[in-house]
Amino acid sequence: MGRTMTILTCRPSPARTREGRRHGGGSAPASQGEESPEMRGLIADPVFLSVVILAAGLAVLAGGGRRTGRALLVMAALGVYTLATPWVAGYMVRAAAGGHADGAIEAAEPQAIVVLSAGLRRQAQEYGGDTVDALTLERLRYAARLHRRTGLPLAVTGGRPDYADSTLAEVMRHSLEEDFGVPVRWFEDRAGNTAENALNTAMLLRPSGIDTIFLVTHAMHMPRSRAAFERVGFVVVPAATVLPSERAGLSPEDLLPQTRSLAASAYALHEMIGGIWYRLGFWYGSDRGTSGQ
Repeated sequence: MGRTMTILTCRPSPARTREGRRHGGGSAPASQGEESPEMRGLIADPVFLSVVILAAGLAVLAGGGRRTGRALLVMAALGVYTLATPWVAGYMVRAAAGGHADGAIEAAEPQAIVVLSAGLRRQAQEYGGDTVDALTLERLRYAARLHRRTGLPLAVTGGRPDYADSTLAEVMRHSLEEDFGVPVRWFEDRAGNTAENALNTAMLLRPSGIDTIFLVTHAMHMPRSRAAFERVGFVVVPAATVLPSERAGLSPEDLLPQTRSLAASAYALHEMIGGIWYRLGFWYGSDRGTSGQ
């Protein structure tokens, strides 16, 4: 049976993704931009925050404020150490992810699967060009599994990061069809953030009468994503991947700093700040006035 694919595409908007400009050439990842990505990304970066506090401490020390300067130095060191411990990282991940089960949606009957992009690898030599990054691949793998289990059609959404040759939607579609053998029916390639993912996907699916969806993204990204899609009128059945593990007893290893724990804390902090950003009403950045909201 043949399939049709609906594409939503237009010229780039002023809020087009920008995070890609932070990365150089080669196979560097390029992430889909979020609202004020430069500022919020820095605010959520524990290393950046620690460097700022460290610099402030050194400046205060140089100015003669020994007690305050030393306190800032200790704060910077303790901040990095704390966020790098598995125990604190696990707590932050669980807090960012929240719960995904909802009795009100158990009886819902989704009509489609929507997969949100995360980022891409630019100029991946082994793939002959841009391809999905590890985070997006985790989402695609779960979406393919969900498709095989339900038979529901898929929609992918994600715009073009700066300095990338392809849009996120393009590399997602290619991976789903070539790597997983799963067809993509809807293709949205101009969203620059989660709110635009929701708005543009609604424009794409409404002509087909679709108002109830499985939403596939990471567990930590799900609360903000679900809120964005519900805001534009979808009934959302969360289909989160990479769920946080249940809290276990504290062990000595949980207090030893690890790079991956620091990265998990940074991701959780990013999503927490993003959730606050959305609750304050900053949904569409500079495009808010033209988005119909």
